[in-house]
Amino acid sequence: MTPWILSLLATGSAQAQGYSIDFEFVRPGFGAGALPGLATPSIDAPGAIRAGTLVQYERAPVTLFDPIEQVERGAIVANHGGAALGVSVDLTKWLAVDATLPFGWHGGTEIPELAGDGGGLGDIGGTIRLVAPAAGPVTLGLRAGGTLPSGLQLSYLGEESPRLMAGLLAQLEVGKVRVATDLGTTIREDTPTGAGFTQGDELSLTLGGLFAATPRVGVAAVVFGRAGLPSFLQGGAENAVEALIGPQVRPVDALLLDAGVGRGFTEGYGTTDVRLYAQVTWRFVRRPPPEPEIVQVEVPVYIDRIVEVEVPAPAPPPEPGWEEGQLARVVDDQIVIRDMLEFVVDTNTLLEKSRPTLVAVADILKAEPRIGFVVIVGHASIEGSHRHNYDLSESRAQRVYEELLELGVHPSRLGYRAMGEVETLVEGTDEASLQPNRRVEFRIVRQYPTDDLPEYPKSFPIPWTGELRDAPYRLPPQRVGDPVEEPVPEEVPAPEAPPDPGGGQ
Repeated sequence: MTPWILSLLATGSAQAQGYSIDFEFVRPGFGAGALPGLATPSIDAPGAIRAGTLVQYERAPVTLFDPIEQVERGAIVANHGGAALGVSVDLTKWLAVDATLPFGWHGGTEIPELAGDGGGLGDIGGTIRLVAPAAGPVTLGLRAGGTLPSGLQLSYLGEESPRLMAGLLAQLEVGKVRVATDLGTTIREDTPTGAGFTQGDELSLTLGGLFAATPRVGVAAVVFGRAGLPSFLQGGAENAVEALIGPQVRPVDALLLDAGVGRGFTEGYGTTDVRLYAQVTWRFVRRPPPEPEIVQVEVPVYIDRIVEVEVPAPAPPPEPGWEEGQLARVVDDQIVIRDMLEFVVDTNTLLEKSRPTLVAVADILKAEPRIGFVVIVGHASIEGSHRHNYDLSESRAQRVYEELLELGVHPSRLGYRAMGEVETLVEGTDEASLQPNRRVEFRIVRQYPTDDLPEYPKSFPIPWTGELRDAPYRLPPQRVGDPVEEPVPEEVPAPEAPPDPGGGQ
């Protein structure tokens, strides 16, 4: 159905340009967990910053309609291109602020006397979001903000007065599915267009969902609806519905890509024959520096004062029971490591100083045939969102799994899983409390009796390529005390002797 917006002028006193109204339906959001045009009650981490840009094309979002003859007279705004810059900052675990700077361009009008062709700045907007603590899979929040009349007037890009906006946010996350809603209102001064249509206070309802096919790829769908209060749900230009669907991709943790296509389904200003949408969001997380330890030092009594001196915390003594040079050992149902595995911040890149620890774990597995299966468990601290922390801990556990295969551990003895932030060792938000929670554990889930050890195959496909290789790993002994079996090197035939350069006699 072709959307329409304005009734035909009752008189011939049409303006030479468009009206000071803003018809945009899909507004950018760069907050944590945002869907296209839909703010959600999500906070990433205190100090996290997201910045991005949105571009979109709209066909016929403003169309002139003759209510007497019940026909369309043509597109007032035939082609609209929009762009916006935005930023979102998480100030605390429950408070975030957002700001947007929109731009727009119109062209190809079919009604020259009402045209607003050209381009310019839209109205600058700002929002505050308050997020309540999650209650199981449900999260609630509030948003409040508005826009300032900074846009180009008489161009369908900006309005003549400020707008106040507020909304109730809700979100449900179950498994791979996330559903969110925003029930909001816009309060503004009534703006008569002189065309049988007055832009005034509105109610809006936005519903959206995301299906995460993988931790980095999903499909988002959003339905937008708004209704003017003077003609609430009575049809006409003040009431509109549009839908948008498209992929959401996170190629790396710091980058989010959205794209989509949509169209309007009812009469109403701002709905389109077709909409194309793309958005790029960059994420920056500021890591707070470790807090220095304050030590109180008593000076001699003749000075009669206490001086606070900032000194670095002493290195903790080695845990009792470790032998000199020992980096890993078996304790009950775990392979315990002396030093935590360390990675580059917010990535799965293992630091070189942690590689000897992995070598020690691999040596234990190759020397202990009774250890049948070990699960590598990744954990994260509470700095990011639950989804981000889960993805990061899974990525690091998988990296450790791959490193152990490279070190000669048979793949049938290893697995990995992620626990995100849910198994916390130390409570607190300072760096000293967060650091112990960023860990990788090695849990032994299967052990064999001494005289009942499995036969490990001498060839198998490499998990990440499927290529079949012959004994590329050192296998564990089949009985306790047997020597470790090394791969038999392939015999390379000696090169043939070159012909005698002297030729025959």
